[in-house]
Amino acid sequence: MIHIPLHKYIKNAHTHRHVTHLKSGSAFDDVGPCVVLATPSMLQSGLSRELFEAWCEDRRNGVIIADFAVAGTLAKEILSEPSEITTRAGIRVCCDVRDDDDVMHVRHVHVIHTQICPYC
Repeated sequence: MIHIPLHKYIKNAHTHRHVTHLKSGSAFDDVGPCVVLATPSMLQSGLSRELFEAWCEDRRNGVIIADFAVAGTLAKEILSEPSEITTRAGIRVCCDVRDDDDVMHVRHVHVIHTQICPYC
């Protein structure tokens, strides 16, 4: 077996061409399709909630909740499969929540596709 010291060739093994770490939402360049892994997972505040609020009006966007959700959080509300959600800005957004049973090692995965309610 040959040992190749990768540290001589790669400065940081966790640096990827298409993956970046953001310290805040202001550093995010919202251009084109992307996947965001954001915390907190219950969508109650922080970058995850900011992005949800910014993107929920476009039905092409979705949210995958793959974690436990505490009562009183947006994630728990989404898991209850509502027909609509009201954002902090007071915008009522229609929801299409689906359960994905094909995902291994995750107890509950719900995908939400949203759009502004036409009847609002």
